[in-house]
Parts: sequence; C-alpha cells; structure tokens
Amino acid sequence: MEDNGVGMSAEKIERLMQETEQFHPVGERGIGLHNVINRLRLYYGTEDAVMIYSEGKNKGTRIQIRIPREVQDVSDHAGR
Repeated sequence: MEDNGVGMSAEKIERLMQETEQFHPVGERGIGLHNVINRLRLYYGTEDAVMIYSEGKNKGTRIQIRIPREVQDVSDHAGR
C-alpha cells in the first residue's frame, strides 16, 4: 500500500514499530496502526510482518505487509 500524502518522520515510524504499548497523547494519530502491526506480528509469529517506508515530510508513505506462506504455531502467544 502506498500514498503520496504528508509522509512520516523516521521517529514516528520507529514509535509505530515498537513492540511495547505506549501512551499516545490526545490528538496524536497512529494507535490503530500500532495495534494492527502488533496483531500481525502475534498472529504470524514474525517481527517483519509490517514494514513502513517514508522519505519524510510530503514524500508519501509505503506500508508493506508480509504474510508467510506457512504460519508458525503461535497459539500459545495468541491466547487460543
């Protein structure tokens, strides 16, 4: 998925990609994407399930989602 919007700073991408939950001040965007990234990592058992690329302000953003052909057994982690 790719857009030609406002782009993202390297710092924002890093915050989104962090595994731990973090506090988002009122009005800050990105908690939904952070949750999606964590769920994909948990379900597929891989850290590189989602990659975000942006060259910065007004350069757009590209998000790459990698879905493995074979899913590892992560039932202990997914609460199943």
